[in-house]
Amino acid sequence: MKTKRLLAVYPYLPYPPNYGGKIRSFQLLELLRKRFEIEVVGLTVPEDDPAMVRELGEKVERVFAIPSPPSPCLSRRQKIRNTISPKPWELPLHSEELGRIVHERSVGCDVVFFCSTRLLHLRHRSRGRVHLLDLLDIAHLIAYRRVKSTANLKQRLGLALEFVKTFVYELKGLPMFDMVLVTNDADIYRLRRWNRKLPLAVVPNGVDTEAYSFNPLRSSTPYVLMFLGALDYSPNEVAVEWLCRSILPKIRSVVPQVKVLLVGRNPSRLVRSFVGSGIELVANVPDVRPYFRDCSVFVAPITIGGGTRIKILEAAAAGRPVVSTSVGAEGLSLIAGAEIEIADTENDFARKTLGLLTDRARVERMTTLARRRVEREYTWELSRNKLEQAIAPWL
Repeated sequence: MKTKRLLAVYPYLPYPPNYGGKIRSFQLLELLRKRFEIEVVGLTVPEDDPAMVRELGEKVERVFAIPSPPSPCLSRRQKIRNTISPKPWELPLHSEELGRIVHERSVGCDVVFFCSTRLLHLRHRSRGRVHLLDLLDIAHLIAYRRVKSTANLKQRLGLALEFVKTFVYELKGLPMFDMVLVTNDADIYRLRRWNRKLPLAVVPNGVDTEAYSFNPLRSSTPYVLMFLGALDYSPNEVAVEWLCRSILPKIRSVVPQVKVLLVGRNPSRLVRSFVGSGIELVANVPDVRPYFRDCSVFVAPITIGGGTRIKILEAAAAGRPVVSTSVGAEGLSLIAGAEIEIADTENDFARKTLGLLTDRARVERMTTLARRRVEREYTWELSRNKLEQAIAPWL
């Protein structure tokens, strides 16, 4: 029997799986490898390790690693042109080489698998038979939340215009796919409000419960908060700023010795500016699990974003209590007040974090329940089963 061919297209290379988007991409790729002969196309950045690219190449038939184009330095005229253009400027990944490879390598492919809404425009370049899209998050939802969180009128008008263009870009692009995968039921509801005929399927995020073993809190680290994420990603930068400027001072007014670990890749200048006075930066580490063991409360003060936060699932699996905003915990079935704390104001966030820092018995109950929830509903094995059901017509 002839093996079916699949071309997987990413805005990055899905290896090593060292942060949310890559973790999901790699886990789904592992299942697809069992069903298809796979070629991978993705963009690289200077920080990518060539050895990891070669290691990925050993797992699939072929890897096309394309250097990401540099961010353009726009003239005033070009900025005006982008503003009046009907196409969103920030969202799509503009790479002629990426489009060329998709056009060439998709010929005769049984399935072309796109990861991320940032690649919607490349659907026109593909000549494959079936097209699937893994929608990691809804871009126009993120754009809308950015508008709401911006006070400056001029900036808000610009962001509002970009939101409208992003909304049109997504709602026109999604119907071009034979199947669109989302991470939670809430995203299905949102998208079906605008197009009831969209072919959607939920493939939830997960966590490796063997790798993230449950570790009881250690008495030696009673007052350590941890934030985890890509530290050059705008929603995470906003979260770090809110945590350090507004929430942390309120916590320290009660517990002065509390410390913060900012763990993640490629910290931006803004994130680096908060380091010091009990705020520690841990950048680009190969394994984040030791830092879960070193913290007492995991915080996710996310106000902008979409999708489902793998980092919250990892914290729950590792036995760490979580305080998150409603946006941060969106799409997760963790029960507020029992398996996770939800807070949407700085006073509430500080109060609930303090409660977990000082009530060890409550933390033990919460973390035990959260771990059980992860084991029941958020393992990668369950996610792979969902993916297999979604793609069954083309296997």
